[in-house]
Amino acid sequence: MQDQHAILTAMGIKCTYLGSAQVDKTLETSVFQSQDPHRIIFVTPEWLFRDVNLKRVVDPAAAKTVTLIAVDEAHLICEWQSFRTNYKDLETIKQHFPTTPVMFLTATATPSMVEKLKACLHDPCVWKGTVNRPKIILDVQEITDKGHVSKDSRGNYTGFANSVSKIIKKDNAIVYTDFIADIASITQALNELGITCAHYHGDLDARSKLSSCRQWTNGEVQVMVATKAFGMGLNNENVRHVIRNGVPPNINTWVQELGRAGRNGQAATATILYSESDVQNVLGWLRDHLRNRVVRDTILSEYDTSWKLVYCKLAGKCIRKMLLEYYDEELQVGAESCCGVCDGPERDLIPCTKEARSLVQAVQALGSKGECKVSEFLRGSNSSWLTEQNKEDISYGAGRDHSLEW
Repeated sequence: MQDQHAILTAMGIKCTYLGSAQVDKTLETSVFQSQDPHRIIFVTPEWLFRDVNLKRVVDPAAAKTVTLIAVDEAHLICEWQSFRTNYKDLETIKQHFPTTPVMFLTATATPSMVEKLKACLHDPCVWKGTVNRPKIILDVQEITDKGHVSKDSRGNYTGFANSVSKIIKKDNAIVYTDFIADIASITQALNELGITCAHYHGDLDARSKLSSCRQWTNGEVQVMVATKAFGMGLNNENVRHVIRNGVPPNINTWVQELGRAGRNGQAATATILYSESDVQNVLGWLRDHLRNRVVRDTILSEYDTSWKLVYCKLAGKCIRKMLLEYYDEELQVGAESCCGVCDGPERDLIPCTKEARSLVQAVQALGSKGECKVSEFLRGSNSSWLTEQNKEDISYGAGRDHSLEW
């Protein structure tokens, strides 16, 4: 909000903001009673839905001065998320302001989200653009150096930081991560490479958040390391790269993040850096922090969809095309530079339908055995752990023509 406030003030538009970042608490009682009213007032959902504040705003004397309510990042009304739970309350905004025009805005609304948001506003008009950002090159890269994996038990982010350094060079970047606990380790690893950083997350106090934002907007640091708490309303035109630590929890999250790159119209990149340990990290967090099984299953389903971004890279399929299809869009015109698949070297694809079918059958036959035992089974091993029933399965020995490494 401070960023938007500064931009509008510089344009000569009288505005203010209300929320935890506002140090002048007298505004909470005076802003709707001023004889010289503000044209725009930014408020957080957390501020608005405190009973005392909601009563002030819906008071007839104050409400008649409100000519439009615009809700930015409206997709959060439909999503489960832990760091801005009051967004869910905004689905009732029309009940509190029945005669005031209300506008929902978001860059990432799936068709089902659009229907939910329309229901909140009682059959509104809908204007739809595209989520495609053709100037941003999309990529997914695996961190394969197991000596410096991005998420090992020691919190060693050397390999991750080296990958970031190769991508950003001297340009400005945002590095996103899902867990606050990772921020200090990532920042330290980048600092050791001579990359200056600020950091931002929801648990910082207001003063620290403001300090980090100022460092970032003033160009005092090259990289902002943050959770998704950073970036709403951000309009920094100098962001050349957005890099994500790990596969995103859902597609919407990544599209929101990558949209903060290339706002000056120049070419930019959005890259996911992942490792196999990402899955265990997410499962561990869900097990430790979330007891609601329905919500947990929903999150896992969305996370599984996000892994399709990885599968696209591995299978040599266009990442941008998959992203647009998620929002029921088609890639009409190819970008000059599209993604790490389309712009990468040509790959020799080997037909493996028969082998893939055998692998699936082997996994089904063996249940929860590890990959080494599945490989032994497929190659027709006579290991003692294999039963006669195992050896009678149709897929037993189906991979004899291939090496163990294959």
